Amino acid sequence: MTEKVLGIDLGSKILKLCLGEVEATGEPKLLTTLSKEISSFKNGEIINEEDFLNEVIFFINNFLQSLPHKDISVVVSFSSSTFNFQKVRPKSLVESKTIEESDIRKCKHLGRTSLISSSQEIIYEEISKFYLDGSQTPIRNPLGLEARYLEIDMSVIQIFSGFFIKLEKVFEENKIKVNFFLPNPLGASLVILDSKSKESGSLILDFGFNTLSSAYFYQGSLTSFNVFSFGLENLLNDFLSESSLTFEDLENFFNEFRQNPNKKTFIKLGKTKISFQSFQKILEKKLSNLFKKNNFFDYFNKLKSQFPLLGGVYIIGGALIFPHLNEVLKKILKINVKEGKDLKGELKEEYFIFLNSWGNIFYFLKSPEEKSFFKEIFDGIKRFFSNLLPF
Repeated sequence: MTEKVLGIDLGSKILKLCLGEVEATGEPKLLTTLSKEISSFKNGEIINEEDFLNEVIFFINNFLQSLPHKDISVVVSFSSSTFNFQKVRPKSLVESKTIEESDIRKCKHLGRTSLISSSQEIIYEEISKFYLDGSQTPIRNPLGLEARYLEIDMSVIQIFSGFFIKLEKVFEENKIKVNFFLPNPLGASLVILDSKSKESGSLILDFGFNTLSSAYFYQGSLTSFNVFSFGLENLLNDFLSESSLTFEDLENFFNEFRQNPNKKTFIKLGKTKISFQSFQKILEKKLSNLFKKNNFFDYFNKLKSQFPLLGGVYIIGGALIFPHLNEVLKKILKINVKEGKDLKGELKEEYFIFLNSWGNIFYFLKSPEEKSFFKEIFDGIKRFFSNLLPF
C-alpha cells in the first residue's frame, strides 16, 4: 500500500511543488518536481486574489487532476514576517497514576488556550521537554511514568489571522484539502539536518525573495525562530539601481563563473569592469549593510551568545543564485556557513530550490496522525506474518 503526498512551497517569487510516494516502509520516494513564477503572493499575504487563483490555485488543481491517484495529502509552507514565535510552559493535573497521551493533549491544549488571540492564529506547535511534579530536570518521554503534575516546554508559531484565514479559505473554496500549513524552513530542516545536528545546535537561514527566515534547533527541537522582512529582492535592487545591469546580465555572469570557476570572470558595473572576486567583496559590503539595517546582526549575536552552534549554519533559498554565497556569509558572520543539501539523496544540487517542498513531505509523515496511519500498516503486516508461523 502506498500513499502520495504533495509538498508545496508557496514562495513570493516561485511556486515549488514536490510529489512524493510513501511505501509501506514509511520512506518517501520523490516522483516529480514542478515550479512556476508567480507575483500574487508576498510575505505571507495574497496580493491579488484573482491572480492568485490563476497562478497558484488553478495550477495546483490542474496538476492534481492530471494524476491517476486522487487521494493525495497536501502540505503547504511559506514565509511571513508576521510569524510570531513564542515559548509557553503549561501545567496540568495528571488524570491517573501514570502519564498517558490524554494528559499530554490536555496540557498542550492549555498552552494553546493561553495564547488565544483575535488577531493571531497558531500555525505550528512543538513540545520539546516535559517536567514532572515541579522538577526542573527535563525528560524527553514521560509516557508511563508516575506523576501528579505534568508541565511541558512548548514552542508555538503564530501568524496574523487576516492573512492566514484568507489563504485557508481560497484553498478550501477551490476543493484543495490542505492537511497542514507550515512555516518555512521547518519542513526543509527534516531533510537538511540529521538528529546529531539538531542536538548539538544548528541554524538554517532561508534567504528568500522577500524574507530571511531563521530557524535554530538545539537538543532535538526548535529553540528559536525569526523572520526578517528583507530578501533577495533587496540585494538585486541594490545592485541593479547602482549600475546599468539587468537581472539577465547578473545571471549570465554567475553562470559563466559556475561553468569555469578557475577562469577569470568579469562583469561591467557602471563604467568599471570587475572580476568575480571583486564582485564578492561588493556583495559582502551590501549584505553587511542589509543585515545591520534590519537588526539581523543583533539577533544572530544574541543567539550565538546564548546557544552553541556546533552543528553549523546552513543557507538555502533563492539568494543562492549568488555563487559561493556561503563563503561571503562566513566572512560576515565569522562562522562556517554551508549550503543546505538533501541528506535523503533524492534532490540533485540543481533542484535544491525544492528543499522546503520536499521537506514538507517528511513533516507530513512525522505528524501524529500519520504515525498512527503507518503504525496500523506495520501492525497489520506483523499480524499477517505471525499468523503464518507454526508457534
